[in-house]
Amino acid sequence: MPYILKKYYPLRNIVFFLGEGVLIFIAINSVYLFIKGPNEYLLDLLLYTSRALVVTIIFQTCLYYFDLYDLSISSTFSDTATRIAQAFGFGCIVLAIIYFLVPLIIISNEIFWTGYIAICFSIALWRFFYSIVLDRRMFTQPILLLGSGKLAEKIAEEIENKRDSGYKIVTFLGKNKPRVNNNNVPYYDDEKLLPALIKQHAVEKIVIALDDRRGKTPIKELMVCKLAGLPIVK
Repeated sequence: MPYILKKYYPLRNIVFFLGEGVLIFIAINSVYLFIKGPNEYLLDLLLYTSRALVVTIIFQTCLYYFDLYDLSISSTFSDTATRIAQAFGFGCIVLAIIYFLVPLIIISNEIFWTGYIAICFSIALWRFFYSIVLDRRMFTQPILLLGSGKLAEKIAEEIENKRDSGYKIVTFLGKNKPRVNNNNVPYYDDEKLLPALIKQHAVEKIVIALDDRRGKTPIKELMVCKLAGLPIVK
């Protein structure tokens, strides 16, 4: 599981963060290659890539501190664009300080501002497509929610309302029909069906959400799933 500093991050969010970093890095290097030409670019490859790496690290750090990697809540295009401009503006100030202290890594105005435009264009496209991924619940981990009471409803509501939860409820298993089921997820009330449902719905994780577990937890069925290597969380 992708845990960083004991906090869970969905794999697709990690891919999004790293992908955006790669785009910034490639944008600067592409401008260097285009303006300097292949021969001169390869001659000072280490220097040019080092400069691009510094810009990538500073810009992504600023994007992070301006909460532009918190994608749990939808935001308008204008709001996102404004915050990106603010983050990059602050990033330019930080880069100016770094350039003053380390002149060797200074990027010329022509390359920097051409690269800046390329970065903005690349990130706009990248975030547009990733927004589609979030809205359509693509590349999520399918889970089975064991329970249909208040706790199950709370968990289901949290997952359905959070765009970047990284999870998708593919089936409910409990005694009562869940009240929170906006996506019309299949519901079953026979706990003996648990192993079969895992295969039928390609479940990758079981979440136990029983209000009262005493004498109600299907221990035998859960053991079968556990022995098959399926993660079970409480």
